[in-house]
Amino acid sequence: MADHPDTLLAAIVRSSLNAIIVVDEAGRVVEFNPAAESIFGHPRDAAIGRSIADLIVPPHLRAAHQNGMTRYMATGVPHVLNRRVEIEAMRASGELFPVELSISEVLTGGARHFAASLRDLTRERAAEAARDDSEARLRAFMDHAPIGMYLKDGAGRYIMANPEFTRVFGQPLESILGRSADELLSPEESAMVRENDTKVLETGRPLALEEYLDGRDAYSWTLVLRFPMWSEAAREWRIGGFDIDITQLKLAAAEVQRSQWALLQREKLSALGKLLAGVAHELNNPLAVVKAQAEMLGMETEGTALAARASRIGRAADRCVRIVQTFLSLARQRPPLRETIRLHVIVEQVIDILAYQLRATGIELRRQFAADLPPTTGDPDQVHQVVMNLVLNALQAMEPLPPGAERVLTLSTGLGAQGASLWLEVADSGPGVTEALRGRIFEPFFTTKEQGKGTGMGLSFSRAMIEGHGGTLEVVPGPGGARFRITLPWIEADSSQPAAADATPPGADARRVLIVDDEAEVAEALADLLRVLGHRAEMRTSASGALAALAAREFDVILADLWMPDMGGAGFLEVLAATHPLAVARLAFVTGDVLGGAAQDILRRAGRPVLAKPFDLESLRAVLAELGAQGGAVTG
Repeated sequence: MADHPDTLLAAIVRSSLNAIIVVDEAGRVVEFNPAAESIFGHPRDAAIGRSIADLIVPPHLRAAHQNGMTRYMATGVPHVLNRRVEIEAMRASGELFPVELSISEVLTGGARHFAASLRDLTRERAAEAARDDSEARLRAFMDHAPIGMYLKDGAGRYIMANPEFTRVFGQPLESILGRSADELLSPEESAMVRENDTKVLETGRPLALEEYLDGRDAYSWTLVLRFPMWSEAAREWRIGGFDIDITQLKLAAAEVQRSQWALLQREKLSALGKLLAGVAHELNNPLAVVKAQAEMLGMETEGTALAARASRIGRAADRCVRIVQTFLSLARQRPPLRETIRLHVIVEQVIDILAYQLRATGIELRRQFAADLPPTTGDPDQVHQVVMNLVLNALQAMEPLPPGAERVLTLSTGLGAQGASLWLEVADSGPGVTEALRGRIFEPFFTTKEQGKGTGMGLSFSRAMIEGHGGTLEVVPGPGGARFRITLPWIEADSSQPAAADATPPGADARRVLIVDDEAEVAEALADLLRVLGHRAEMRTSASGALAALAAREFDVILADLWMPDMGGAGFLEVLAATHPLAVARLAFVTGDVLGGAAQDILRRAGRPVLAKPFDLESLRAVLAELGAQGGAVTG
């Protein structure tokens, strides 16, 4: 037999998860189900018969509740009946909490009742508050995060992004959302993004990598972290991502790498300078012999065919001397000097060094020198280095030219306006300097050369050196390839230098000269030149031998090699001052080590004249004249 409807209804009320409270027209409780007991904390027996207003309505709402009941009973116009409303209720403990309320009017046996169904919203409101708080935190993170954050749908369209992400594309957010990388990037860049997105979707794993976008100040280099996200609502995998701008880090790392490379290059140059100093010292000894013997042979065979041969030998030796001296100048570490600069001489020195390279690469050299170009004042070594840098750059620029292409290096000089400056142009027939590169070509560490072929410092250093002379170094327009112009102010060379004294002091005859050198051929060459000048020479191969000779006889001049097997120059000078003090005034050092730090230190402290190897009659005369002005004969 089926249950009685009243019995079935009572069962439903008892089992409802919502609180069911039934009141009569007077507002007294006539039914209070178990869920109501649980939610409000009142036992059913204690609730039955009590006023609903006193039982569950908060004090601040009781007047409104009573007014509403009175109005409905008088007018029959419902305000909250048969509607769902959210309102505050009160537990037995006095705690207020939110509920969802719906009230229905029920007529039974001529009596009118009101059934209220109430659902506790406490957990829902707490969950909503937590969700709102979480969303607020997420929004704050996204709004203020210093990295780009985004979400893309399965088709690659951006559906969410934070304000920082707009810097990636340089567009407002509304121009990005709803569009894909294909619409925002170049074909090459969008292909890269698609490929990386595909990896994430295919593997289902996060992917971190670096991406490069050209032509951007920010996010040119980006560290991108992509990860898959499943959307239940869209039933698809989506891609979330973080973009971290590492452009400045990349630039800094590149600058550190270039600095390390430049430091390595400087260390190599320093080592090369020491090597050059040693090589030059060894070359200067045989060159001194060749140069002296060629000069003597020319004098002895003057007017014959042998004299012409001797002259050719001498010119070849002079060229070797210039090359060695140029290498030493390039490697020399010292403060800038102010000496006479002759641009044509410096250019010819550079050409001497690079002559073989010019011939081997088939480069035609064209000189367009101004006649009677005056000298100026500055540091010849620094200007030489700048010219060398420019010429080497020109040669390298013409290397990639195809076979048969014209390869021309043009070196031109001239006077500036009103003769206030001198200029030198180095021009090549290479690809030239583009307009875009002209603004950056003198920046430190900027180079268009391959790794290992340039530090990006050559032009920067060169400009700094020329500007230190009060001049300019610039790229100038012209036909063909690149054209660099050095402009130097014309500063009249000091002409107040005293004239060289005669080789033989007034009232003096031929002098007795003591030569101290462990290389016999060098000593013999020096002795031969002295004899040509009318002097007598004795040779010793050690410092001890020289001291013994000084003890035995008198000498007018002592020419001692700076480095001798048994004693260095400083030691020899010290012993000489103690045993033969008058001899110090007649001592000159002879050396081919004009670059070594130790040699420079000894010569600076000694303060004695120096005859540099390789020597000739002119330099020998100058040293003898300097010594002749310092004192009389030296005796034992």
